[in-house]
Amino acid sequence: DMGSTKDGPQLCVGNKNGFRAEVRADLKALRPGEIKTYPTSLTFLERNVVQSEADALGYRASVHHSENGPYTQVICPATPGLSRRDSDLTEPSDEAALMIGRAFDHYAPEGIFRFADLQAFISDISPLQNGVLSMKLSPKLNDLYDDTRQLQQDMGSRAQGLNLKFFRVFMERTAAVLGWPLVCMLSALFENITGERVFP
Repeated sequence: DMGSTKDGPQLCVGNKNGFRAEVRADLKALRPGEIKTYPTSLTFLERNVVQSEADALGYRASVHHSENGPYTQVICPATPGLSRRDSDLTEPSDEAALMIGRAFDHYAPEGIFRFADLQAFISDISPLQNGVLSMKLSPKLNDLYDDTRQLQQDMGSRAQGLNLKFFRVFMERTAAVLGWPLVCMLSALFENITGERVFP
């Protein structure tokens, strides 16, 4: 039977196992860098199930607050088969590293990629998605930024924005969300900004 708490109905064992199986299937279906958002209607116990399944897969789960209550988001690591921490420590190719450094210099001239810099990035990359990014993906990139900044804080930094290392993580995750190879996304971004092709 289902009891009730201030967080809503409790899950009985059978329902909890069924919900856990659904969550596991949903999370395993995520593509690298993709975000799954669970609604505010989840109970406290259901949010715990989501957190548990995300942890088991090496994904990052975070709870956000809205006017309608708390909701949970889970992000799949940018590199399939690696845990959140392992995927963040993989190094990009020399070509990608050079372009990431160039993007960091452009958007973070003071050495920190802040929220205001993120909005400039979103504005520049929107035309690459036929102008729909601002309406449909801007919230995802905002959450991606917050999640990456939290990861940076978890690893000991208290900077008020992303440093170069975690700017790279953010760029990799952004490319995965957009479905672009990282180098292709950065090349198209620079072409949009400067009007010049990065590669002949």
